[in-house]
Amino acid sequence: MRAPSRFARACTCVAVAAVIGGCSTAQSTSSTISGTNLTIYASGSSSAPDVVAAEKLALQQNGDTIGKYHITFKSLPAADTIKQVADNARTAVSNSSTVAYLGEVVPGMSEQSVPITNELGILEVSPTDNALELTSPSPVVSGSQNTFYPSRSTYGYTFGRIVPSSRVEAADLVTEMKSLGVTKLYVANDGSDYGQAIAHAVKVDAGSGLSAVAGPPSASSVSSAGADAVFYGGTSASAAAAFFNAVATSVPKAKLFAPSALDNDAFATALSSAAAPNVYVSAPGFLHSQLSSEGLAFESAFTTAYGHAPAQNAIFGFMAMRAVLDAIRNAGAAADNRTDVANDFFALNLSDTVVGSLKITKDGDSSLTAIVFSRVRGGKLAPFKS
Repeated sequence: MRAPSRFARACTCVAVAAVIGGCSTAQSTSSTISGTNLTIYASGSSSAPDVVAAEKLALQQNGDTIGKYHITFKSLPAADTIKQVADNARTAVSNSSTVAYLGEVVPGMSEQSVPITNELGILEVSPTDNALELTSPSPVVSGSQNTFYPSRSTYGYTFGRIVPSSRVEAADLVTEMKSLGVTKLYVANDGSDYGQAIAHAVKVDAGSGLSAVAGPPSASSVSSAGADAVFYGGTSASAAAAFFNAVATSVPKAKLFAPSALDNDAFATALSSAAAPNVYVSAPGFLHSQLSSEGLAFESAFTTAYGHAPAQNAIFGFMAMRAVLDAIRNAGAAADNRTDVANDFFALNLSDTVVGSLKITKDGDSSLTAIVFSRVRGGKLAPFKS
């Protein structure tokens, strides 16, 4: 899947206009919902169906009534392309009862939906999109993070996430590289905002003790640089695998590192037999042995409800719904006001949850720091280290 382009993002204002009658209308639209029915929409990805399933489970366990309000949950089609993401967001904002949008699963894809939901001040919470440029500035992404919030002057920031930012992931990647004895790192990316931002963070974090050089995704450039490891920031499984396969041929001993956007079996199966043993993929998550009693209870409830154990990232979907419901509950009688619900989300400070303690910052970042590393085992990615 091609990463979101700057052009696609720039066109979101036009997309929103098709629903609400123009970008200027969004600025004056009331944030108060009429009536006592509040709707929560959920987007998702065909590669991670357990995330939305876990969101449904969280609502079932909580109940669909909070005070005088009835909560309606609407699951949208899987959003695997830029158009699908934008279509889902437009569906959510077109409903006058929408109080929150459980957003994108694939890192970087929220760039397409956040400008749409921000136009109407609707809280968007992603379970798993950890793209750092959405919540903090990056020198390689022009205007970040403000560029994604066209109605920031009216509604402020309206995006938050459950997983740790890719800034945290980048630091852990460098720590893992150093523990494996990497001395010279070659850093490449796919040119997307997500790819450039995490690649830049990895290069900066390399610091002392690990030399890092940036360049195009070219195996010959890796060889010429004398690198003993490669990091590739990108979202396309086929493009990343093609690059890693070429590197494994020209520099057979090079260790190959990929970020959470490539934490999927499509990437693992596209790797050659030469590349696969050298690949390390990072992603937010927990090893089973690290789960709290609440986390273990979630796994058990999910397995009972759906007949299989949850995918590693499903726990973040459960927590996303739980956090939104807590924000609605904290808003009390004002839960029909989108701005109040968003403000209560950004003030959350929870303990004893399925992910342990969780605090959301004013910029929408999570206090979680849980990152796991996976390697290819039997053609699939298997977590092996936290």
